[in-house]
Amino acid sequence: MRLFIQSKDLDNNSLKLTQDLSHHIQTVLRKKKGDLIDIVINQSTCQTVQITHLSNTQLTFKLIEEKPTPQEPIHITLAQGLPKQDKFSEVLRACTELGVRQFIPLITQYTDKNAIQKAPSKKTRWQKIIHSAAMQSQRITIPDLYDPTPISELEGIANNHNLTVICWENETEKTLKSCLNHYPDIQSILIIIGPEGGLSLSEISKLQKEHTHTIKLGHNILRTEHAGSTTVAQILYHYL
Repeated sequence: MRLFIQSKDLDNNSLKLTQDLSHHIQTVLRKKKGDLIDIVINQSTCQTVQITHLSNTQLTFKLIEEKPTPQEPIHITLAQGLPKQDKFSEVLRACTELGVRQFIPLITQYTDKNAIQKAPSKKTRWQKIIHSAAMQSQRITIPDLYDPTPISELEGIANNHNLTVICWENETEKTLKSCLNHYPDIQSILIIIGPEGGLSLSEISKLQKEHTHTIKLGHNILRTEHAGSTTVAQILYHYL
């Protein structure tokens, strides 16, 4: 497990600890003097260090090695229709571990009104879930989390990606695999998934443009909270 820190919090080989970070190191990870720990500085440099002193407010260390920075194979953005209850947390956790770079909580025609109303108050908690999942999965970067975004505003985001795929339960022919076969060398992909109830025909028609494809994930209809991780896993399998 890794810690994400900013260079401004470092003074030579000494790190100022917040209450949450101190709790995580001492209580959750159970680290102590002499233990090794990975730190990621500014989401760019990863180091293995040995703890030489640890208190509730400060950690000092000596550098053991600087690790090579791995390149994530493809930039994946997931625009997920806000689901009911706390299902979005499940999506964030699983897809962060898989390597998604950006998350867009999507507001669509069928998005539950309560989910829309509660979304702003949940953002801080969602960011903590992403941060924790990034540490657990030993990523070098922490994914970005957009504010809740109407589906009508996706066009500009889609333009910044090489390919957009829309997971749609009414697609009967084109699979994700057949779509990806036409894009052997891409750097970025946007995945769009509707909430419970899916996307409306009018939303699908407005999203259709060059390099945008509706796809099916298989013969079965997946729950919205499972569709994202399934799609991401298939994309990684295809390109890795």
